Amino acid sequence: MSGVTYINIVLLCLNIWTTNSATTSMSASTIESTTARTTLSMTLDPLLQSGMGGFLQLIQEFGSLRAQVEQQEEANKLLRDKVARLEALLKLVNTTAVLETDYLKQGSMVQQEISTLLQTTTFIEAEMTNAVATATMLEMEMMKVEKSLDDVTDCHDTFKARLENMTSSLVDTTNETNRLTFNSEMLNQTMEELNKDIRELTSKGDDLKMSTSRLDSVACQSGRLFFRGSSNYRYSNTRYEQWPENQRVQFTKQFMRPPTVSYGVVGMEADKDYDVKFNLTINDVRSSGFLLQCNANGKGELVQLDVQWLACLV
Repeated sequence: MSGVTYINIVLLCLNIWTTNSATTSMSASTIESTTARTTLSMTLDPLLQSGMGGFLQLIQEFGSLRAQVEQQEEANKLLRDKVARLEALLKLVNTTAVLETDYLKQGSMVQQEISTLLQTTTFIEAEMTNAVATATMLEMEMMKVEKSLDDVTDCHDTFKARLENMTSSLVDTTNETNRLTFNSEMLNQTMEELNKDIRELTSKGDDLKMSTSRLDSVACQSGRLFFRGSSNYRYSNTRYEQWPENQRVQFTKQFMRPPTVSYGVVGMEADKDYDVKFNLTINDVRSSGFLLQCNANGKGELVQLDVQWLACLV
């Protein structure tokens, strides 16, 4: 029998039992009906007992099925927990993949930076090579300047020697008036030679200026000063102006530190009747300029002095 048949039989038995309870209170006149129901009850008792056994078996199967359902729900709950953990793990994997992608991008950027640094290093090496070549050229130019300065010093010594000779000749003319004309011719000749030396010195000074002009922007500057302590000298009875005379020199470009200043006398005008004595003093040397003082140490025998100066960083 199926479960539905058992249920129908159970419902039928319940209905019959209810009917029997109701007929018990009825009168004896219904004995025939009671006998019929008793006969039916005797017929259905074995069938009812068989149906109740199946119903109990159905209830047992329902309980077993419910236990299986509860086990299945517990298994489903465990499965959902595993799915949740797998989803969290998948999310972590995705996050790790994104981080790895960022790391790869950063690595690519670092490689680009390294490439840029290599290019910059190559450029700096090329600039250093150019700087070494420039330094070599500057060193050669400095050697030329030093040679020109040596030539200027030699010319200055020659000029000084000839000036001493001229001074000696001028002293002799004060005692030997009868030889004045001869001495004047000697003086003119000496002055011509002196002018020639001055022209040579000027030419070398121009060459020096051209050589040093290349280094003006680097380490050197030069210039020229004229001292005129007695501007009213020429054949005049006017009293000489007094020495010393100071002149301030301002550099066209300021040095990074005070330079070394040197000078040379390239021209002079003096009274022929006196010995000429003078000195030059450099004072207050700064990165922006210096002070040059000329003192004739006399009443005014020195009329004019032409001085060339050179300032260099050494």
